[in-house]
Amino acid sequence: MEYVALGKTNLMVSRTSFGTGGIENLDDEEALSIINKGYEKGINFFDLASVSLQNPLRYTFIDKRDSVILGVQTSAKNANELLEEVENFFTVFKTDYIDLLHLHHLAFVPVKNDCSGLIACLERLKEEGKIKYYGFSTESLSLAEEAIESGLYATLRFPFNYVSNAQEIDLLRLCKEAELGFIAYKPLLGGKIQNIPLAFGFLRQYETAVPVWGFRSEDELQQIIYFEEHPPQVDSQFLQDIEQEKALFFGV
Repeated sequence: MEYVALGKTNLMVSRTSFGTGGIENLDDEEALSIINKGYEKGINFFDLASVSLQNPLRYTFIDKRDSVILGVQTSAKNANELLEEVENFFTVFKTDYIDLLHLHHLAFVPVKNDCSGLIACLERLKEEGKIKYYGFSTESLSLAEEAIESGLYATLRFPFNYVSNAQEIDLLRLCKEAELGFIAYKPLLGGKIQNIPLAFGFLRQYETAVPVWGFRSEDELQQIIYFEEHPPQVDSQFLQDIEQEKALFFGV
């Protein structure tokens, strides 16, 4: 397993990382089995989709908390909502800190001293040791660019895959220049992309991109682990296949 630093943080995460949204509807035993198999293969970054008392992963990380990095999303729009969600996370997942907390799907980019109070609250949580780093998560290109330019965030979480356009791909350059970690979610576009070798090889071209794969079964996990161990060769034929797939996807 390869590991990469997330921007200027001290978090070294597995380049193949685990988005848990696909397994949160499974029963506890099956979900735990898939998580453990990923962990045994070297996955140490888990991007948690939800915080719920019904979440089958709520006890999964207790015995390995210090050897995993947990990413959490919050849609809190103000400081009070943020504090409530953080405390709820601690209760559900039986921990007292979050490695990486993303402000997720907001209609604005919080900045210092704005009326939301989110940045001040995040900074206080960092000082208290309750979170290590915070980032911004969005599907909006303009908000992503604004978050990078703000200089406030440690990471950007953004949908990224082989149908991404040139402006979206350029976000990786902007993040690298600003020393932000780049977390690529929806690497299979919510299941719309079926060609896993092409999807994996495309992402592997970008050494600073950390895809969070939404595994829904052990078979899907094993497929990605296979390509982690045997990366597809990115050559002229590979790039041609990417362009053909994109043309099919957009009906060109």
